Amino acid sequence: MGRRILPTLKKTIFSILTLLALALALALALALAAAQANTAPGDSEARLKALLDGAADARSAALQYSDFVRAFRARHQNNVSTYTIYNQYLDAVGVRRISNYLETEDAACHGVAHGLGRAIGERVPDLREAMSVCGSTCTYGCVHGVFKRYFVDKAADEPDHSHHQHNAANADKPDQFAYDRFAAEALAACREDSRTVDGFYRGNCAHAVGHAFGSLEADIDNAQRACDMFDGEEMRYYCATGVFMERGGEIRRGLFDKGVTRSDKQRLAVEYCGRFEQHAGACLRFVAHAISTREEADGFRALCRDLAGAARGGCFNALGFLTRTFTAKNLDVFTQVCSGATQHDRSACVIGLLLTKPNQRHRKSLEQACENVGDEPLTSLCKDQLQRNYYQVGNPAMQQLLRVAQEDDHAQVVD
Repeated sequence: MGRRILPTLKKTIFSILTLLALALALALALALAAAQANTAPGDSEARLKALLDGAADARSAALQYSDFVRAFRARHQNNVSTYTIYNQYLDAVGVRRISNYLETEDAACHGVAHGLGRAIGERVPDLREAMSVCGSTCTYGCVHGVFKRYFVDKAADEPDHSHHQHNAANADKPDQFAYDRFAAEALAACREDSRTVDGFYRGNCAHAVGHAFGSLEADIDNAQRACDMFDGEEMRYYCATGVFMERGGEIRRGLFDKGVTRSDKQRLAVEYCGRFEQHAGACLRFVAHAISTREEADGFRALCRDLAGAARGGCFNALGFLTRTFTAKNLDVFTQVCSGATQHDRSACVIGLLLTKPNQRHRKSLEQACENVGDEPLTSLCKDQLQRNYYQVGNPAMQQLLRVAQEDDHAQVVD
């Protein structure tokens, strides 16, 4: 009988020990969670402060900063990605020093700040925290880099995503990228103007998500169609600007053979972007060249007049944008630049010229341009657009421009 009892007793003792081990593991897990809950906020604040200020002591930081500047200039002047430089020096030098350097050296540092945002996003997985580290650096170029990194990582979690990513090896495969897993989060992030970064509007958020679409989707048509997930013409348009900014260099390399004249490049750009209809203007902003003479403005305007419907409105809107620097330095050319066959053409051009980001470097000069319009409806539109900001959703003139374009109608934008 003792032999029969012994196995049963062993099993009972084993069961009791197993339960005790599980209970101990659960207690340890709860204690760890409680400890993390109590220490995480302070740790997070300290981590973000170190990233902003740099981890090095003052003397070491100064030396590292000098090394950063030399390395950055060498790559930037040769049009080579600066992301690796940010990644190398960010922890020692800090975000504040790097941001100050970028904005001091180049007021138009938006594009080059994307890499900084990417490096920050890799260190700070929480989207809002990463945005707060960037702030408004380089007209939110840093935040755009954070968004792109964040949503590309989200998409990478897709089990079947590998064949959709934008690279040469899979460019010939069907690209029906599965957006559903992170679309809801993207829409939630862009539901309202940011409370984390002042001046980061909903349209700015849509533009940043467009960068992610442009990076993830091999087929550009599919990438810009993905922007249809947003409600409203403005949000879809701003998303498309992110797609075309992301892929603009690639498009230009594919369109422009070596030795092609500047005027032919503009013609090819208009032909290519015109097929995107309502988003033709979004495309032309990043494919066509900036316009710097009256003759170039006349030539581009003639190309726009050969288009119809949505593409025509977008082309005239791009005309205003592409001549912004030239017009700001030569205010007397305003009426010539935005002359057109219809009120819709002229209005589209004025919106492209005057609707700028809050700290756009030519904004003050352009305020004087409104006095040279010579047309009361356009003068009113000009002044109205100066009171608004690019990416700020709820602009009636922009809504009307996109709506009229969508309806394939040359109705007037202003009465």
